[in-house]
Amino acid sequence: MPATTPFKKSSPYLHRLLLCSLVLVMTLMGTSCSEDDITGTEKTCQELLQKKDKEFTVKTTDFDGVTELGGKMIGYFNKKNKIEIAVAKSSTMTKGEELTFFYEDEALLAVYQTTLLFNAPKFYTADRAIAAGDSVWFDEEKSTKKLSRYYFYHDRMVKWYNDSNQLVSTDDKRYYYTNKRMLADASKVLQILHEAP
Repeated sequence: MPATTPFKKSSPYLHRLLLCSLVLVMTLMGTSCSEDDITGTEKTCQELLQKKDKEFTVKTTDFDGVTELGGKMIGYFNKKNKIEIAVAKSSTMTKGEELTFFYEDEALLAVYQTTLLFNAPKFYTADRAIAAGDSVWFDEEKSTKKLSRYYFYHDRMVKWYNDSNQLVSTDDKRYYYTNKRMLADASKVLQILHEAP
């Protein structure tokens, strides 16, 4: 007696089942690659940085109240009037901070957070130091620069490298709040730059 199968070899049901299975496997592979492998995102960020001064319309606005010295935002708009890079700069007497947001269709891709720790307070000029008998004064060139990087996929942080270039675990208690803060900041920056004159 020949073996029987629940459907014929060329049945539409079999074709649909195989097609759905193939689509599911490809979707899962694409998702894990985008979340686990950030090389594509890193490459996109570097390409955007290379063309930011050549191919984008630039809009700059000042903002107050963030630090005692205020800050500045710079938006790099593409031809469709969408922001691809936004830079938020702020400064205090003892440090400067620059957040560079990278977007794709205004969805957050990554954030580079550069912190400049000054060797002395900004107000401590050479004249003041010499008058006080000190040999050290504010010199931005002698500042310590630190870089943290945050990568996102579908409005969720998937990688965070701290200022020592160490990968921060998703189990770290700061991870959830940093994810929330970065997404909120990225959204606020878009809003401010779009509303700026």
